[in-house]
Amino acid sequence: MRDLNQYDVIFCDIDDTLVHGVWTDLMSVTWRIFRNKLLAEILMELQAALHIFKSNQKLRHMLMQCKKPIIFLTARKECFATHMLLKFILDKGDLDFSICSLATDTPAVDKINKIVFFMQTCMYDKVCLFDDNEEVRRAASQLDIDVFDPTTMFEEKVG
Repeated sequence: MRDLNQYDVIFCDIDDTLVHGVWTDLMSVTWRIFRNKLLAEILMELQAALHIFKSNQKLRHMLMQCKKPIIFLTARKECFATHMLLKFILDKGDLDFSICSLATDTPAVDKINKIVFFMQTCMYDKVCLFDDNEEVRRAASQLDIDVFDPTTMFEEKVG
């Protein structure tokens, strides 16, 4: 298992990276069909309140062991439910994390721009990124950022 403490900061997506499952799929489909911010917020609030998700336990464990800042870089809109969701998953009080909600339909472009902004303004030299989106990972790897596909860490039933 990789030691994340070698990085200055860890960037991590939320949907289909740290959390996944039927509800996350439903949220994605309803956004593509309806593009309704109120519906998206209701679904996020239900997900957080009713704990309707599977968490990526391997990634969660790695993040919990990390002593470096973690920035959750998400295409979601800003929503208090996202904070509740992460607090529930990462139930360790001293974990240093923040959420950067981009509210975007172009995560490959906007996430990379935000990472470059953070690297330039905060003087981060060595960073890594966990994201399920192949376009985001490809663009980040061109910036000499260590990228990881979290979907390979999902736990599945055997047998």
